[in-house]
Amino acid sequence: MNLETIQKFPKLVVFDLDYTLWPLFVYIDCNPPFTKVGNEVRDKNGTVIKPYDNVPEIFQYLKQLDCKIALASRTTEIKGASQLVDMFGWDKYVDHRELFPADKPAHFANIKKATGIDYKDIIMLILFNVLFCFSLKNVTGIDYKDIIMLILFNVLFCFSLKNV
Repeated sequence: MNLETIQKFPKLVVFDLDYTLWPLFVYIDCNPPFTKVGNEVRDKNGTVIKPYDNVPEIFQYLKQLDCKIALASRTTEIKGASQLVDMFGWDKYVDHRELFPADKPAHFANIKKATGIDYKDIIMLILFNVLFCFSLKNVTGIDYKDIIMLILFNVLFCFSLKNV
Protein backbone atom coordinates (compact mmCIF):
# COMPACT_ATOMS: atom_id res chain seq x y z
CA MET A 1 0.00 0.00 0.00
CA ASN A 2 1.37 3.42 -0.84
CA LEU A 3 0.31 6.83 0.42
CA GLU A 4 -1.37 7.76 -2.87
CA THR A 5 -3.86 4.85 -2.73
CA ILE A 6 -5.30 5.70 0.68
CA GLN A 7 -8.57 7.60 0.31
CA LYS A 8 -9.56 7.99 3.96
CA PHE A 9 -7.31 7.32 6.88
CA PRO A 10 -8.14 7.63 10.59
CA LYS A 11 -7.23 10.84 12.35
CA LEU A 12 -5.96 8.92 15.37
CA VAL A 13 -4.56 5.46 16.03
CA VAL A 14 -4.54 4.24 19.63
CA PHE A 15 -2.05 1.56 20.63
CA ASP A 16 -2.13 -0.60 23.70
CA LEU A 17 1.37 -1.15 25.14
CA ASP A 18 2.00 -4.60 26.59
CA TYR A 19 2.17 -7.29 23.91
CA THR A 20 1.30 -4.66 21.30
CA LEU A 21 4.41 -2.47 21.20
CA TRP A 22 6.71 -4.75 23.20
CA PRO A 23 6.64 -8.48 24.05
CA LEU A 24 6.10 -8.23 27.79
CA PHE A 25 4.02 -6.86 30.64
CA VAL A 26 5.93 -3.93 32.12
CA TYR A 27 4.39 -4.52 35.55
CA ILE A 28 5.27 -8.25 35.61
CA ASP A 29 8.11 -9.19 33.26
CA CYS A 30 10.74 -6.53 33.98
CA ASN A 31 12.04 -4.37 36.79
CA PRO A 32 11.95 -0.59 36.35
CA PRO A 33 13.52 1.88 36.49
CA PHE A 34 15.15 1.59 33.11
CA THR A 35 18.46 2.91 31.84
CA LYS A 36 19.76 3.37 28.34
CA VAL A 37 23.21 1.93 27.64
CA GLY A 38 24.21 2.78 24.08
CA ASN A 39 21.28 1.66 21.96
CA GLU A 40 20.00 -0.81 24.56
CA VAL A 41 17.35 -0.22 27.20
CA ARG A 42 17.90 -2.24 30.37
CA ASP A 43 15.88 -2.74 33.52
CA LYS A 44 17.44 -2.42 36.99
CA ASN A 45 18.61 -6.06 36.80
CA GLY A 46 20.43 -5.45 33.52
CA THR A 47 17.91 -7.33 31.38
CA VAL A 48 17.69 -5.88 27.88
CA ILE A 49 14.17 -4.71 27.02
CA LYS A 50 13.32 -4.61 23.32
CA PRO A 51 10.22 -3.41 21.51
CA TYR A 52 8.80 -5.14 18.47
CA ASP A 53 11.09 -4.35 15.54
CA ASN A 54 8.62 -2.56 13.29
CA VAL A 55 7.14 -0.09 15.79
CA PRO A 56 9.23 2.96 14.75
CA GLU A 57 8.43 2.37 11.08
CA ILE A 58 4.72 2.08 11.83
CA PHE A 59 4.82 5.33 13.82
CA GLN A 60 6.74 7.09 11.02
CA TYR A 61 4.25 5.85 8.43
CA LEU A 62 1.29 7.11 10.46
CA LYS A 63 2.92 10.52 10.85
CA GLN A 64 3.47 10.68 7.06
CA LEU A 65 -0.30 10.29 6.78
CA ASP A 66 -0.80 13.14 9.27
CA CYS A 67 -2.32 10.68 11.72
CA LYS A 68 -2.13 11.32 15.46
CA ILE A 69 -0.91 8.55 17.76
CA ALA A 70 -2.14 7.85 21.28
CA LEU A 71 -1.21 5.20 23.81
CA ALA A 72 -3.74 3.61 26.15
CA SER A 73 -2.79 1.06 28.78
CA ARG A 74 -4.24 -0.02 32.07
CA THR A 75 -0.80 -0.79 33.42
CA THR A 76 -0.08 -0.28 37.08
CA GLU A 77 3.55 0.49 36.19
CA ILE A 78 2.77 3.94 34.77
CA LYS A 79 6.20 5.48 35.31
CA GLY A 80 8.06 2.48 33.87
CA ALA A 81 5.80 2.24 30.81
CA SER A 82 6.17 5.93 30.10
CA GLN A 83 9.93 5.67 30.61
CA LEU A 84 10.13 2.88 28.01
CA VAL A 85 8.19 4.94 25.48
CA ASP A 86 10.63 7.81 25.97
CA MET A 87 13.77 5.64 25.94
CA PHE A 88 12.70 3.93 22.73
CA GLY A 89 12.46 7.43 21.20
CA TRP A 90 8.75 7.21 20.54
CA ASP A 91 7.86 10.39 22.44
CA LYS A 92 8.44 12.34 19.20
CA TYR A 93 5.59 10.39 17.56
CA VAL A 94 3.10 10.05 20.42
CA ASP A 95 0.55 12.86 20.71
CA HIS A 96 -1.31 11.64 23.77
CA ARG A 97 -0.90 9.05 26.54
CA GLU A 98 -3.51 7.45 28.78
CA LEU A 99 -1.49 5.19 31.06
CA PHE A 100 -3.32 4.31 34.25
CA PRO A 101 -5.17 1.30 35.68
CA ALA A 102 -8.63 1.69 34.18
CA ASP A 103 -10.56 0.14 31.34
CA LYS A 104 -10.56 1.38 27.76
CA PRO A 105 -13.77 3.43 28.12
CA ALA A 106 -12.00 5.74 30.59
CA HIS A 107 -8.95 5.93 28.35
CA PHE A 108 -11.01 6.68 25.25
CA ALA A 109 -13.15 9.31 26.95
CA ASN A 110 -9.98 11.14 27.98
CA ILE A 111 -8.44 10.75 24.53
CA LYS A 112 -11.56 12.10 22.84
CA LYS A 113 -11.71 15.04 25.25
CA ALA A 114 -7.99 15.87 24.89
CA THR A 115 -7.81 15.54 21.10
CA GLY A 116 -11.31 16.54 20.03
CA ILE A 117 -11.34 13.59 17.64
CA ASP A 118 -14.61 11.66 17.28
CA TYR A 119 -14.67 7.90 17.79
CA LYS A 120 -15.50 7.38 14.11
CA ASP A 121 -12.06 8.76 13.25
CA ILE A 122 -10.16 6.51 15.65
CA ILE A 123 -8.63 3.06 15.19
CA MET A 124 -7.54 1.05 18.21
CA LEU A 125 -4.78 -1.57 17.92
CA ILE A 126 -4.55 -4.47 20.33
CA LEU A 127 -2.31 -7.51 20.01
CA PHE A 128 -3.60 -10.87 21.15
CA ASN A 129 -0.76 -13.22 21.94
CA VAL A 130 -1.48 -16.92 22.36
CA LEU A 131 -0.29 -16.68 25.97
CA PHE A 132 -2.08 -13.40 26.62
CA CYS A 133 -5.44 -13.75 28.33
CA PHE A 134 -7.35 -10.64 27.31
CA SER A 135 -9.97 -9.28 29.66
CA LEU A 136 -13.14 -8.29 27.83
CA LYS A 137 -13.79 -5.87 30.69
CA ASN A 138 -11.01 -3.81 29.16
CA VAL A 139 -13.02 -3.04 26.01
CA THR A 140 -16.65 -3.05 27.16
CA GLY A 141 -18.70 -0.24 28.62
CA ILE A 142 -18.45 2.29 25.81
CA ASP A 143 -20.24 2.65 22.53
CA TYR A 144 -17.62 1.42 20.10
CA LYS A 145 -19.93 1.42 17.10
CA ASP A 146 -17.76 3.97 15.32
CA ILE A 147 -14.35 2.75 16.46
CA ILE A 148 -12.58 0.24 14.28
CA MET A 149 -10.53 -2.21 16.28
CA LEU A 150 -7.68 -4.02 14.63
CA ILE A 151 -6.88 -7.06 16.66
CA LEU A 152 -3.58 -8.66 15.77
CA PHE A 153 -2.95 -12.32 16.41
CA ASN A 154 0.75 -13.08 16.81
CA VAL A 155 1.47 -10.13 14.50
CA LEU A 156 0.81 -12.36 11.46
CA PHE A 157 -2.97 -12.35 11.26
CA CYS A 158 -5.05 -9.19 11.31
CA PHE A 159 -8.75 -8.47 11.08
CA SER A 160 -11.00 -5.60 12.02
CA LEU A 161 -14.12 -5.53 14.11
CA LYS A 162 -16.76 -2.88 13.61
CA ASN A 163 -19.72 -2.36 15.94
CA VAL A 164 -18.17 -4.41 18.74
